[in-house]
Amino acid sequence: MEYKAQGHENAQRWIDNSRRRLTTKSATALADAVLETGSLDWLRAALGEHPS
Repeated sequence: MEYKAQGHENAQRWIDNSRRRLTTKSATALADAVLETGSLDWLRAALGEHPS
């Protein structure tokens, strides 16, 4: 997700291909959570910052 946020052109293709290869419900759920989260949201949460 960080590569995509930085503008790397092929990041989305890699994300899509990787997502399709997941075989368990828990892996799919984790991937979905990651895809719904901004690449720096973890840092903002750790710093106590709230989304605007």
